[in-house]
Parts: sequence; structure tokens; C-alpha cells
Amino acid sequence: MKDGFIKIACATPELKVADCDYNSDKILELIKEAYEKGVKIVCFPELSLTGYTCGDLFLQSALIESVEENLFKIINETAGMEIISIVGLPFSYMTKLYNCAAVIYMGKILGIVPKANILTSHLELKYVRIYGLEILRQSSLQTVVQQLSSIFQQVMRLSARLNTDEHL
Repeated sequence: MKDGFIKIACATPELKVADCDYNSDKILELIKEAYEKGVKIVCFPELSLTGYTCGDLFLQSALIESVEENLFKIINETAGMEIISIVGLPFSYMTKLYNCAAVIYMGKILGIVPKANILTSHLELKYVRIYGLEILRQSSLQTVVQQLSSIFQQVMRLSARLNTDEHL
């Protein structure tokens, strides 16, 4: 911190659609570069682990499993770095898929935040209906709170895995 300010960076990695291994490597390169330059917070685009244009590939369990594996790879490889990384990914919960941002710091998931402002483009509306993302727009406040509470519990379970050797 200098004069009460911190460095914040937005990073746009080179991506390959649905290639989470490649994408996580590129994300890690940029996190490490930002860390070396004294950045304290680095933010990546939405769905940066998969690429935004996966379309129907989002419905494949192999892609979602690869997302989880590569999220843990990023968490593990940045555990010793004092930098907050915000990475976009699809997050599966109770047979629904959410467009989320994972907030990562020092080997822990601080939170996973679902996208709340859905665009009205034809493509995004199609996948909003498939994935059930309309929950944040069309449900009662009580339902949203209950479902977000359930998502939070799953995030806590994922974070607990970081304290075990299960994900290594």
C-alpha cells in the first residue's frame, strides 16, 4: 500500500473455449505477474475458466468437473501469495448452473458470487432458462435467501476441502 492506495488490475487471459487446463494456466501466469508487480486485487472476466461461448458444453459434466479441478489448482498455486484473485466460472449447485465469480485469497475461497444482472441477449436468455439463473430475478426474496444460503453452505464445504488432502 502506498499513500493509502492499493494496486488493482483487470486481466484478460488468452483463452481456449472449454479448455480449463489451458485457461487456468493462463490465469495463473497473469496472477503471478500481477503479484510480482505489487497488485493486491486482480479481476478476470466472467466465465474465464471455461470461456464465455461454451454453449451446450456447459451441460457436460466433464466440463464442470474440470472447472472444479482447475479452481483448486489456482487456489493451491496462489496459496502463498497475498493477492485477491476474482475468477469467473460456472458453478453447479443442485442440478443448476450459475455464472459466478470466485474470490480467492491465500489458498482459500472467500466467496462465490452469482451473476445478478442478466443481459437480455438471445444467447444469454437461452442459457439463463436452461441453468435456472432466473432465480435471482423472478423468485420471492425468501426463496432467494434460502437458495443463496444453500449455495453458501456448498461453498463452505468446498472451502473445507482445502484443509484436507482430498483435493490434491
